[in-house]
This record gives sequence, structure tokens and C-alpha cells, in this order.
Amino acid sequence: NKRIMMINNSQMQREKSDNELMEEFASCSLDAFKQVYYRYKIKIFNFVLRNYLQDNDLTEEVLQKTFITVYEYKYRYKKSYMFSTWIYTIAKNLALNEIKRNKRFIPYEQNENYRNDTIYENDKEEILKLVKSIISKMKPDYREVITLRYFDELSFEEISLITQKNGNTVRSLARRGLLLIKEEMKKYGYK
Repeated sequence: NKRIMMINNSQMQREKSDNELMEEFASCSLDAFKQVYYRYKIKIFNFVLRNYLQDNDLTEEVLQKTFITVYEYKYRYKKSYMFSTWIYTIAKNLALNEIKRNKRFIPYEQNENYRNDTIYENDKEEILKLVKSIISKMKPDYREVITLRYFDELSFEEISLITQKNGNTVRSLARRGLLLIKEEMKKYGYK
């Protein structure tokens, strides 16, 4: 019975919000920082890889710099803002700096590090691969909004803050981007 009570108590504990974790982290809780790190590391890595660098090593560097910045500026974070917007904006700015520094942008198809020679066993994976390929060839504005909305599952409001575009523009880019994907998919026999 004690064991069952312990399990029930641990299940009843809710997951802390980003703001709660940042508040704890600002009070020097490394555990809170670890939770933020594990909650966002894959999301930020994929965001930077898909939208800006398309190079695993450079993306890893930007990821590390992003969390170093979060660590260094933890006292400046205002909980009146959404944490996800803050961290995505940091990552975006660092990625853009990296592009300027290296003066390059590598499309997915040319990136040796990104290529995945795995043979896909089902259609869903093939379709996803095709969609990612189509997205990688889109104009940066479309690519950024589509990946933030449909891969990272951010709200239009968050995307608007990250991209510094108004909400109507973000919605329009998402809508037009989906239409472009649909048109390209038709070329491959998908309706």
C-alpha cells in the first residue's frame, strides 16, 4: 500500500511551467535549468537545423550558445513573456549570426551531415521525407513559419514574436506555405 501511495503521489505532481522553472533557475536551481534544457534541446536543435544552418555541427554549436545565453541572462528573463518565444528568438539570432559569420546557407539536399540513407518502410515516413524536402526548398519566410507552426507546434502569436512579423502576415505565410506544399505534392502523385 505504501508503494501504491508513493506512485499515486508522484503521478499527481504536475509538470512545472517554463516560467516556474525559470524562476527556480534564477534562484540558482541547477535542476530547474536541466529541466528547461531537456524540455527544449531537441525543439531548438530542429528549429535551427531546419530553418537556418542545415549542418549538424553548426547547429549543435548554436544550441550550446543558446543555453549558455539562457544561463547567463536568467535574471533578465521576464515571466510576463512566454519562455518559448524568448528561447526561440535567442536561437534564431545566434543562427543568423552564424550564417553571417560563415557567409553560407546549405540546402538540405547538399548537406552531407543531414542525409539519411535509411530505407523507409512505410508511406508515412516517405511522405514526411518528401514534405521536409519541399519545405527545405521554400523561401526562408515560408520555411520558418511552417516549421515553427507544424513541426514545433507553436501558436501564431509565438511565431509572430519570434519572426517579428504581425499575426496576419504569419497566418498568411502559413496558409500560402501549405498551399505550396500541396501543389508540390501533386507533382509526386499525392492529392
